[in-house]
Amino acid sequence: LDAMRTNIEALTTKNNDAVFETAARLIYESKRKFVIGLRGSSSLAASFSLRLSYLLDDIYRITRADPNDYGCIYTIREGDCLVAYGFDNYPQLAVDAVRHAKQKGASVISITDKETSPIAFRTDTAVYCSINGVGFNSFACVMLANEIIAAHLVRMVGKNMETRNKELLSQLSETGYFWNGL
Repeated sequence: LDAMRTNIEALTTKNNDAVFETAARLIYESKRKFVIGLRGSSSLAASFSLRLSYLLDDIYRITRADPNDYGCIYTIREGDCLVAYGFDNYPQLAVDAVRHAKQKGASVISITDKETSPIAFRTDTAVYCSINGVGFNSFACVMLANEIIAAHLVRMVGKNMETRNKELLSQLSETGYFWNGL
């Protein structure tokens, strides 16, 4: 519990509301949204990109170091946005994706552990999250950061989100996706 308290304190000390608001605004205003997280960060990127898909269009998730998965990053351009997750033992592909996105004029948001992270270098905004755990990394604060950014996005999207989600739920119900209780 001490590690978790320390991580939460670091999240609130290193990031003010303006950081989360900026991250949300960059995502909201971008044409296409690319989310990359590899290895231990893959579940974070998958969860966040799923949340984004409930709110916005044109979400590209990159969670594997496979050319079939990450090849889309080479189409990124000005007007697009990259959300990059990376923590100690930073995957080279994520570092390269950040560099490539910046070269192409895309906005870049990093969600990382420290100011010296190669994922944070030259990004438009960085959200710093400690992942210190007891015997293994703890991504609870990263998930909290994802939730805070998503909450800002919900406010930006407004009523469009409710309509979008009602349509999605209706389509899923019509196709028999949900258990009907029988």
